Amino acid sequence: MHSFTRSGLVATLHRALAQGDAVDAAWEGGSAAFASDDELSDVDAVAVVADDAVAATFARVEAALDRLSPVTLRHDVAGTIGFAQKFYRCATPASSW
Repeated sequence: MHSFTRSGLVATLHRALAQGDAVDAAWEGGSAAFASDDELSDVDAVAVVADDAVAATFARVEAALDRLSPVTLRHDVAGTIGFAQKFYRCATPASSW
């Protein structure tokens, strides 16, 4: 089974978010933002996106993730106001970060 690295995942997300002009800013949050990430850390990607492009941006991110490793779980966080949030799990386990 093909695995991927943390840097490969971040690069994949960067390329997906850099397409088009709807994303005003993007960064990695969570433990990586505080230089405390380790082999158990997830990747917290944050993007500021034009309101009318949120769905298309999520679709682009999901397509990029599927090309890296099929998404087996997607959780849409309901009830948020002013932002949208999703969590993903890929089929292929990540290699050692």
